[in-house]
Amino acid sequence: MNKSKETATVKAHPARALRAELAHKIASFLGNEEKRITEILGMSLHRRTSPTPPCRTTYHPGIIVVAQGAKQVNLGQKSFIYDESNYLLTAVDLPIVSWVAKATEEMPCLVLSLKLDIAMVRELLSREEIHIADAPSDSPAMSIGETTPEFLSACCRLLDLLKRRLGLRQPVQALAEERTQELSAQQASHIHGEFASQGGRGGGSFIHGARLAI
Repeated sequence: MNKSKETATVKAHPARALRAELAHKIASFLGNEEKRITEILGMSLHRRTSPTPPCRTTYHPGIIVVAQGAKQVNLGQKSFIYDESNYLLTAVDLPIVSWVAKATEEMPCLVLSLKLDIAMVRELLSREEIHIADAPSDSPAMSIGETTPEFLSACCRLLDLLKRRLGLRQPVQALAEERTQELSAQQASHIHGEFASQGGRGGGSFIHGARLAI
């Protein structure tokens, strides 16, 4: 009976279930570590058990997915809060102030960070089947987007590659590119909005390994 109720809950709230799955996968890889640079180029995992003080740093083009907890970033006068329901997209190198806003020992802040490859983004945006919308000219090159069930599922499958890496016939990176291309296709309109508002600028700071997505 309990199993039936659990199945019904998963069907009714797929994003919630996938979010919990993603958080579990990140936690399993990290253990007690705060950060891990993974075997998939450009992808790193992060864990914090308490809020952190504001820290000045530079965010590079990429996506940050919070599976559990919440983070906040200030870009000039604009403030962005990203949590279990929203990911953060950065289109160009940006000097920001960032901190972990919500985290505890029992419910740590668990994050997946994946850097964008501008060549991959441009290739995806050139495909006819992807609809892209016009973007406002005053876009700050940083924004948040909804973590949909499809998006969360692709993130989970990307982490599954790490778990299976020893027995793969195909190199991990090759399969990772397939998963991140899938992510890119799903969020192409959002990516386009941020990159188009910057006139296609992106510089050479993009990583040439893991192909992202938002």
